[in-house]
Amino acid sequence: MNPSVSAGFGIGGIQGQFLSDNSLQEYRGSSFSIGGDPNVTTVANMVRYYSRNLVGPSVGNNLITLCFQSFCPNFQYHANDYFNAAQSGAHSSDLDHELDYLIPTVQQYAGLNQSGWKMLNVFIGSNDLCAICKGGYRSPTEYGQNILAALERFRSSMTNVFVNLSKNRIPISDCNLQ
Repeated sequence: MNPSVSAGFGIGGIQGQFLSDNSLQEYRGSSFSIGGDPNVTTVANMVRYYSRNLVGPSVGNNLITLCFQSFCPNFQYHANDYFNAAQSGAHSSDLDHELDYLIPTVQQYAGLNQSGWKMLNVFIGSNDLCAICKGGYRSPTEYGQNILAALERFRSSMTNVFVNLSKNRIPISDCNLQ
C-alpha cells in the first residue's frame, strides 16, 4: 500500500524523450518493498532468500496507471502485480481503493497458507505532504485518520500480519512552494 515509489515508477530512468513508453513504465518487479525480479535488491527478495516459499512479490513492468484523489480506475492492476497494491499518485485517502484490490487478492490466492505470516508494507504520505504544503485539501489529522482506518480494515480482514509502517522523509523544499 504505497504511492509511485512502491509501484516502481521512474526506476527505469529517462532514456531520450521524457514522454516515452520507457519513461512511463512502473517497474514493479524492482520496487524496493515488494519487487520480486531476479538479481534486484528488494525486501521481498531478501525474505525469499531465507524463505523460498514466499508468494506475492510483483514482477516485471507495466505502463503507468495513475490514481488521482479518489479517482482510481478499476483496470489498473495486472496479473504480474500479485500483492503489490501500490498506485502512482496515491494519497492516504486512496488506501481503501488499494485494499479493495489487496484483501481479496490475498484471500483468494491459491496455495497461500491463510494462517501463515504476512508482511504489509505501508509507505505513503509524500503526495499528502505536498498537498498540505500547497494549501490543499489534506491535513495531518486527516492523513493519520486515513492510515489508522486502513490498518484497522486490514487487521480485521487478515490474521498474523507484520506491519511495516515506513516514515516518509521528504524535505519541505521538495513541495515546490512558490
